[in-house]
Order: sequence, then structure tokens, then C-alpha cells
Amino acid sequence: MGRGLACLTALLLAVFVSGCGSEPEPDTLAPGIAQLVPADGATGVASEPEVQVWFDETIDCATSHDDLMFLNCDGTNYYGSVSCDQAQAMINLGLRNPLPAGAHCQVILEPGVRDAVGNRMSQQTRWFFDVTP
Repeated sequence: MGRGLACLTALLLAVFVSGCGSEPEPDTLAPGIAQLVPADGATGVASEPEVQVWFDETIDCATSHDDLMFLNCDGTNYYGSVSCDQAQAMINLGLRNPLPAGAHCQVILEPGVRDAVGNRMSQQTRWFFDVTP
């Protein structure tokens, strides 16, 4: 009987140590991109498009600013107002001027967006779209 009790105690101790009271792994990953609007490679985009980046986790809106995202269309830069929706984990670029018809545009998202625990995106993100002729 003593050996059975010892085995049972060892088994319960192993279960307790492996699953109970352990801390979750800390979040050390920068926010990832879940969706780009317009989509990379999109054609037929309106001259006043929605330009958005959706993230895979909550972001710190204090890290979004007007210099964070802009467009380059056929060699001309287009800027606007960057807004952040923390609940939806999304950054939006509201352009100041319409884009020229038929332009080939590149969206540039500079590094710097942080998630809720401070992990920072460290690389620039770029994607392309074409405006309706």
C-alpha cells in the first residue's frame, strides 16, 4: 500500500508542477499586420481611397502620428491625417488631396507602432495599388 500511495503522490505532484500556478509566457512580439486596405496589388482604386492597416492585436494609439504613414504615387508624396482606432486595432490615413487618375501608388508605413505592452514594429511596411484611370 505504501508504494501505491507514493506513486499516486508523485503523479499528483507532477500534474501540479506542470500545470498549476505556471505563469503565461510574456508577449514579446511586435504587432503583426492582419489586413491592408486597399489590398496589395489592388487595381481600380478610387482617387480618394480608404487607406488602412489592421493589426492582429491591440495597438497603442499614442504611437500613431501623421508622419507614420503616407503614399508615393508616381514619384509624388501624398500625406494626410493618421487616426487610430484602438478597439479595432486599426490605423487610418485620411488623405488631404485626391490621387491622380491612373496613378501607381505605394503606401509606406514607417516603423514605430507599438502594441499594448510596448512591443514595437521595427521594419517599414510597403504595399502597392493602382488608381482608376
